[in-house]
Amino acid sequence: MAGRGIRQILDLGAGKPKTQAGNNVHEILGETTGDGSVVYVGKDPRAHPHARAI
Repeated sequence: MAGRGIRQILDLGAGKPKTQAGNNVHEILGETTGDGSVVYVGKDPRAHPHARAI
C-alpha cells in the first residue's frame, strides 16, 4: 500500500491490539511510510483498556 501512496488506513473490526511489537497496523505503516495514520474501529469493550495497557 505504501508503494501506491496510501498513508491513511481505517481498520474496521480491529479487535484487541497485538502484544508482540511490530504486528500492529500503525507499526507496519510507520516502518514503511514514516508518516501514516491509522484509525482503529471495533466494538469489543476490552480493546481500548488493553491498548492503553500495552
